[in-house]
Amino acid sequence: MQIHHEIRGTYLFVGAKGRLDASWSEHFTDTLMNFVRDGQHHLIINAWEMTFLSSAGIRALLLIYKSVRKVDGSFLIYNATEFVTQTLTTSGFGDWLITALPGDMPREGMPSTQKMYEHFSLGSNKGQRLFIHKAWCPWKQVKPSSIKKIEFVKNLFSLGIGSPGMDDTAGGEQFGEFLAAAGHVVYQSPAEESRPDYLISEQAFIPSMQCIQALTLEGEMTDLIRFAPTDETRFFTLSQIVEMMMAQRQTENMGFVLIGEVEGLVGASLIKSPGELREDKNLSYPEIKEWLSFTGERVYARQQAVILGVVSGKPGDKKEPLLSPMGPDGKYCAHLHAVVFPYQVLQNGRIDLFKTIGKFFNGPSPLAVLHLVNDSRPVIGLGESALVRGACWFAPISHEEVQS
Repeated sequence: MQIHHEIRGTYLFVGAKGRLDASWSEHFTDTLMNFVRDGQHHLIINAWEMTFLSSAGIRALLLIYKSVRKVDGSFLIYNATEFVTQTLTTSGFGDWLITALPGDMPREGMPSTQKMYEHFSLGSNKGQRLFIHKAWCPWKQVKPSSIKKIEFVKNLFSLGIGSPGMDDTAGGEQFGEFLAAAGHVVYQSPAEESRPDYLISEQAFIPSMQCIQALTLEGEMTDLIRFAPTDETRFFTLSQIVEMMMAQRQTENMGFVLIGEVEGLVGASLIKSPGELREDKNLSYPEIKEWLSFTGERVYARQQAVILGVVSGKPGDKKEPLLSPMGPDGKYCAHLHAVVFPYQVLQNGRIDLFKTIGKFFNGPSPLAVLHLVNDSRPVIGLGESALVRGACWFAPISHEEVQS
């Protein structure tokens, strides 16, 4: 099968020549799903040279149709041959067929105008309040007075180290990284090869964590940026995305939630609970490897990540123990947690934070929770985490309160 395409306004016009059968269905699906990943969510298949369509081909079409419909896209088949028309009609998919192109579709392909990012103002200037709970510092003993219960109502966004138990949970053996967003919590148990667990806000249930360390944001997001690759820029590091945010809001401190397709994540996670410390320690290499697992390479490419972060460009904050330098020049410092999900198509344009978060947390189970780090070691360093495309909601931090 031969596949060619051109962009016509908001539509991707795809020509398919040959047989869409079991031999070609996987190639056809992969090709079109890559277009969908690239943000092309309105597809028209020009089928006048499609000579055959089997059940395997129909499954391929159905998979693509479902993917674009999830993000309010469209899927149509134009000028199909008699055989393809009859096959789709008798199979119950006649609604896909059209004999005339949409009126808003240009007759010829237009050169694409590539933008690295698009900015949307969300109409709020309230900003966010940041609550810092830092009763525990590495690598000190965890005391009962260090533990603070936090209930994650819908308007709170939080990251830190905690346990989903009702109290200090079995002598503190379950403290691990967590991320809470829009009333939902994902928690990484402190054990090697463990899968993350999660608590979903449903009806009257409000998830909570027993936290020994937490950065919690409360308030409204003021801005949204949508970023996508261009011919010159194939992916964006987290510090580059921070620069985009800072270009829109001149501020020293920012809180943000980012959802995007992963180019590569660099991070660490606890494999042993800090609650098991029986004395204060100054852990260094190689003993630190008994407590933390570091990514030995850039991981989770082509999956989707929800990243929550607090970032500061204020010089004094570089001494704040919960914030670490990010980027090659250390211009900003930040604390960042990521939850990795299997890839899901993200709708284009201005989208709602809470609805989008809800789709991810109510979809396929998360794969991992990571505390993102900047590996700046010369030559062998992995650098910082990066994303291909995505959406980032953010707001200045207008108030800061330490609760330790």
